[in-house]
Amino acid sequence: MASDQFISVPEAGTTLGVSESTIWRMIRRGALQSILRGGRRLVSVKTLDDPQRPRKVDT
Repeated sequence: MASDQFISVPEAGTTLGVSESTIWRMIRRGALQSILRGGRRLVSVKTLDDPQRPRKVDT
């Protein structure tokens, strides 16, 4: 995971079209990989692009 790129929780929410609270829930349940760097929680970009992760569907 060292070569992975990471983005902030707010950026991850914008990317997925969900709230920051939803991103935090996804991190807690293990649906998104994250690291703590310099006191900030960063989300792995690779896990945002995971085709196995459920997607939000507009109706």
